[in-house]
Amino acid sequence: MFWVNTFGGFERLAVCFFKSVVRPASAGRRPALSARQLRLQRRPCLSRLRELFKTKRLAAFSKPPNAPAYYRCALNLGPDSCRMVAMSDVSTMEPAIPSEPSAASASETADPELEAMFYAKVHIGYSRTRRHPKMKPYIFGLRNTVEIFDLERVRDKIREAEALAKAWGEKRAVVLWVATKPALRTIIEKAAGDLGMPYVTGRWAGGLLTNFSEIRKRLDYFEDLKAKRASGELARYTKKEQLVFADELMRLEQKFGGIVSLKKLPDAVIIVDPEEEITASREARSTGVLSVGIANVDSNPELVNHVIPANDSAASSVRYIIERLAAAYQAGTGTE
Repeated sequence: MFWVNTFGGFERLAVCFFKSVVRPASAGRRPALSARQLRLQRRPCLSRLRELFKTKRLAAFSKPPNAPAYYRCALNLGPDSCRMVAMSDVSTMEPAIPSEPSAASASETADPELEAMFYAKVHIGYSRTRRHPKMKPYIFGLRNTVEIFDLERVRDKIREAEALAKAWGEKRAVVLWVATKPALRTIIEKAAGDLGMPYVTGRWAGGLLTNFSEIRKRLDYFEDLKAKRASGELARYTKKEQLVFADELMRLEQKFGGIVSLKKLPDAVIIVDPEEEITASREARSTGVLSVGIANVDSNPELVNHVIPANDSAASSVRYIIERLAAAYQAGTGTE
């Protein structure tokens, strides 16, 4: 059996070189296939391997130690860093795979940026039934009913977003960071807090952008109430009235705690999952605020001005992208 695992997608190649495939009886595997089944499996798989060899995409081959009966071989297929794992009986079947090249050439073919994105699970999407038709250009393939993003396209989109973030940093632009999923709140709060930028990690307040003048009045009231509590001015009220003020402060903190510093409409908005934050996406479009969105396969990429097709649910994926955007903004400001 051969399994090919690429950064842009996953593909399984079941290769039967001969009719007699050694299957250890102790392994408890299924019985050997018939000759007709072997021929049907062998034909498309061998043609796929021939294409790989013809295009010279096979770059590395290695056998780990302590593998008496079975072996594994890793193959880097060009910039995609494709990894193939082969298992067969060494004594009876030896696939025709080129010898191992030098470590320098193997390291040159691997792309560390794609590897980092792969291990951060940026490439994992949703099932095909949930795909938005306009996200099709960014999809590489399918693995176990789960669609996989083309990481080369994702990398290009991240780099374009980094260029935008760097330009915002040079202009000291105000960027609003939005992500209301519970697993992503700490990531957004840390990134925006380090940059001193406003953020929304709770429920999106309707009219935050389209009716900002009224929202600003509530923010002024919130700041005034906090100043009175800090100065002890609320102590002159009765206990019941103080409890009412405390409850109101808690409620306002949950709604507006991250946007108190927002004195005017933001220059840009970074939204995680524009489909879920549909109100924020529409308000940004109607007010002309530039928006960047991290969108999975179920989102409409036209909801934002610049889309980053990626996994918007896994914390590791969102953290990877948000940290890169925050670092690009920091680099634009010229401060460490």
